[in-house]
Amino acid sequence: MPLSTNFLNRPAGLPEELVTFIAEQLDLPAEALADYASREQTMTDHARELATALGLRGATRTDVPFMIDAAAKAAWATDRGAVIAVGVIDALREARILVPSVSTVERAGIAGRARARKQAAHALLSGLRPEQLDALEALLITEPDKGITTLTRLKAIPTAVKPDHVRDILDRLHQVKEIGIPASLSASVHPDRYRQFIREGRASPAYLIERYTASRRRATLVACLIDLEERLTDAAIEMADKLIGTAFSRAKNTQARRYAATSKDVARLMRLFRHGRLAPACDAPRALRTPDASGVGRERQVPSTSTQNCKRPWDGRGQAAWRSGFPDI
Repeated sequence: MPLSTNFLNRPAGLPEELVTFIAEQLDLPAEALADYASREQTMTDHARELATALGLRGATRTDVPFMIDAAAKAAWATDRGAVIAVGVIDALREARILVPSVSTVERAGIAGRARARKQAAHALLSGLRPEQLDALEALLITEPDKGITTLTRLKAIPTAVKPDHVRDILDRLHQVKEIGIPASLSASVHPDRYRQFIREGRASPAYLIERYTASRRRATLVACLIDLEERLTDAAIEMADKLIGTAFSRAKNTQARRYAATSKDVARLMRLFRHGRLAPACDAPRALRTPDASGVGRERQVPSTSTQNCKRPWDGRGQAAWRSGFPDI
């Protein structure tokens, strides 16, 4: 493992475990190293000799751009300082360069993170036309009739299930699509970095986004619009589905109520038949059309049966009486 000059140059005494380990490697008693580095230059000279023997070298000012590049690569997907610092140290180890002081690594990490943010912003803005950039800037202008910015109005998606809200969502979706931001731009940056732009766009108010630098502001708006298009589409489909389901449920309930009312009428009618209250209707003559011998039809009046025979035509006596009154049937 490469040695660190920062560790070798520490003014305090060496740890006892390290002294014991080195003494065993050199086949010397640990007491022989008690007075080691009583002169600070001795430790520095030995560190330089060890680095030369291991093929290592100390970090110089010319290595700062290299460390910034390594930090930018590590920060392409995240802003976490620990991850960026590990990326810088790993790059130094691969280049067989001794790790410099913590402050140097920290400054290189901050510069690399800023470069990664700028690169991601330029990647999101690549291919956009000037009129599209102007449309992005117009989202931060306050609408006189509503008193809020266009971006704030677009981000306020209705949630109540109403037909008017479906129309409002579709109007917002149409306005977002008019700007013409392709969704494929999201693939030009790392997914974690893209989600970070989305989180900033959702959480940050319009006046705060307006204070960003031009590239960061426009990149945040691009990610916000792509996310808005997806959310508005999902909201419109979900709300329309709920409205259709509500309409079907309402129609089903109406049909059930109508069926219940009709069943009551049918039951009442059957009770009237059962108790013979509709029997007087059987006294009315019925006109039947029967063919004569020549094949020409003729009408004749069928004599009506008595009320007593019409009361219950479904039992045996009623059927016999019914048929006796209609000999042709």
